[in-house]
Parts: sequence; C-alpha cells; structure tokens
Amino acid sequence: LVKLNPVNFVNSVNLFRLIQLLLGAVFIYAGVSKISDPLAFADSIASFKLLPMILINSLALILPPLEVLAGVLLILTVSSKRLAVNSPCEMASGNRSLLTAHRSLALQRLGAFSVMILSSIFCLALLSTLLRGIQVDCDCFGSGKPSILKTWFALGRDILLLVAAATLCRREYTDS
Repeated sequence: LVKLNPVNFVNSVNLFRLIQLLLGAVFIYAGVSKISDPLAFADSIASFKLLPMILINSLALILPPLEVLAGVLLILTVSSKRLAVNSPCEMASGNRSLLTAHRSLALQRLGAFSVMILSSIFCLALLSTLLRGIQVDCDCFGSGKPSILKTWFALGRDILLLVAAATLCRREYTDS
C-alpha cells in the first residue's frame, strides 16, 4: 500500500506539468474558437462597453493568436528540458542545434506569464461588467446568450486560470 503524502503531491513536478498542459490546452482551444469567428468575438468585446469602437476589431484579431501562442509555449515546454527548435539562422546554415534548458525555461516562463497577464485582464473586464450590471457572454469557448450567471461563472473560471498561471510562474522562478 502506497501512502500519498499531500505535500509531496502538491509539490511534485508531475502536478505542475499537468497544470501547465491543461492551461496550455485551454488557451489554445479558447484562441482557436475565437479565430474561427472574429465577428462574433468582436461583438462580444463590444458588449463589455470598455473600449472605443475603433479598437474592438483590432483587439478581436490580435487577442486570439496571442492566446494560442501562450498556450503553445506552455505545451511545447511541458515534457522536456531541451526543446528541438532551430532558429532561422541555424536552419539556413545547416547547423541543427537544440535550445538549451535555460531557453526552454525562459519559454515556459513567458507562456505562464502571458497566460497570467491575459487572465488578469479578462478578470478585470468581467468584474467591471458585473459591477456595472451589464450581462455579457465572454465568448471564450463559443458564444451564447448573455446572463449574469454566465458572467459570474466566467469570472470564477478566469480566476482559477489566473491562480494556475501564477502558480506556474512562482514555481518556475523559485526552482531556478
């Protein structure tokens, strides 16, 4: 019979890798779903009544690829300390090298920090709509009918994503 020590489980590398993988997958999925229908996402952004109309379309086109990129950075750096990626200069010269563990860790940090910043912005936007009594559908995972309950649910989900990303950032910085 194996004893499960909760402290060891919470501090285990595998738990952090699982969080990193799930967080990356969530952001990739959310970004891809928005990329597939930018007009619906622009309408969703407009419903928050936070930005001038001139910025809404640009944000609807820029934000989803950033979410996908942040998710990809997290997923690509989950499994190993060395990541097989060549720079354009290395590919042109025929020199096939691997990113060092240091570069891989920097990409992990960038992905986790990006997710943390995006989640913070999403939380503030949702909280703002709740405080102003505006019903929105954040369109994070497809669109639907706006409601206060959905907005509270989205805020709770984004707080969990923020905490997960902050946990990854904190762990990455304290382990190095």
